[in-house]
Amino acid sequence: MLIPFIDENRLIGAMKDCESRIFEHERLRNRHGPMQIYVYSEQDLGQLEAPAHFSPIVHNHAQCQELSRDAFVVQPSKLIKGRHPKSTLDRYIPGFPSTRHLLFTVSHFYFLIDFSFYYRFTL
Repeated sequence: MLIPFIDENRLIGAMKDCESRIFEHERLRNRHGPMQIYVYSEQDLGQLEAPAHFSPIVHNHAQCQELSRDAFVVQPSKLIKGRHPKSTLDRYIPGFPSTRHLLFTVSHFYFLIDFSFYYRFTL
């Protein structure tokens, strides 16, 4: 299970009743498999039949490459906590502004609010 706050055994137990009612294509979709990466190809790969109500793609230039999930595993020794040692705070990347590159001013306001409530009871 990839979501840490979900109890995997409880979820699998709850889904047992539903397993007999799902179709084979749903069962195949509900599994871990290779990642699919689509890369542009200069070569026209021909017509691609699209599913259901979509029209076919006449000139297909997207080549599908499969990549194992293991390619994304990072060893704990390679993880860096905090800011990367080679990062710089003075670099400006267009489209990704930081507060260092934005013009702004900061003001502090303090308000004294009385949260006292008075109740009047009549007997």
